Amino acid sequence: MATTTLTSVDEKAIEEAAQTARHYLDQILLEPLSELGLPLKDKISFWRFKNQINTVLKARNVLERKGINPESIKSNILPETVIPLLEAASETSDDTVSDLFAGLLASALNPATKETMHPAYAKVLAQLSPLDAVILKELYFSVLSMSQNLDLEKPPENYNLHQPPHRQFGMEPESPPDPSGHSEQETMLSFQNIKRLGIGEGYDPLSRMNQAKRLCLTDFGISSMKACTQNLPIDQAS
Repeated sequence: MATTTLTSVDEKAIEEAAQTARHYLDQILLEPLSELGLPLKDKISFWRFKNQINTVLKARNVLERKGINPESIKSNILPETVIPLLEAASETSDDTVSDLFAGLLASALNPATKETMHPAYAKVLAQLSPLDAVILKELYFSVLSMSQNLDLEKPPENYNLHQPPHRQFGMEPESPPDPSGHSEQETMLSFQNIKRLGIGEGYDPLSRMNQAKRLCLTDFGISSMKACTQNLPIDQAS
């Protein structure tokens, strides 16, 4: 099946994409939700409508690549999980944040990963800026790489075997993932927001200890990023 993408704000193209998204939603959601697409355009702005469609289509493409069709998942979908997620996803057009929402929706729809999905994850994503999302992905995939490459027979110097890797790896505001595009002040604000949301910890700009000036992921941050990326293809997840 050909992949549907949104390449312009042309209303006809949006309507065609909306029909595809509505058809997919009708296939997988419970019967009362089959009318979800009908009032959507009348209730929310064109911008939010387009973002919502984009998320659905991205998630559909992810699941289709895994060979998961609507028939195999529609009986296990919880509206109280999927509907708030779609509403939150409508608030962003940023590709990085949108990909995380699509990955989260795919986790909620995939029978193999739906148990890793918590409704709070969508609420967290809804409060991320594009830079927040870039930082979280950088932290998460660095931790994964460290975990996969760690030789427990000969761990790195100063490595604590009794502490999980995500508490030993951190990022400083002076070295953001994209230093050319964001100032240190912007990165500091992102650090503060990530910490406020409970997905990051350790960052304290007033501390004199170097370790305290680094942002690390929390257990909740690890689990939320896993839910957002585990179904995505490697080139889109990392």
